[in-house]
Amino acid sequence: ALPHKTMLYYINDSDGCTFFFEKNKIIKKVQPKKGRLVLFDGLIKHAGCHPKKNNNRIVLNINYE
Repeated sequence: ALPHKTMLYYINDSDGCTFFFEKNKIIKKVQPKKGRLVLFDGLIKHAGCHPKKNNNRIVLNINYE
């Protein structure tokens, strides 16, 4: 993969966290909050989790150079 930046913008409150990994271990957990913006190196392994209490987890994901 080419170097890039990633932006996550959480459109609603939810309980489906975003996890960030280093060497397959979780190093950071971000709770989706309406209006929250997360910027990071797009090469960092990350994953979103399905919400259990909320009906939706709405996130705008933008990758850019």
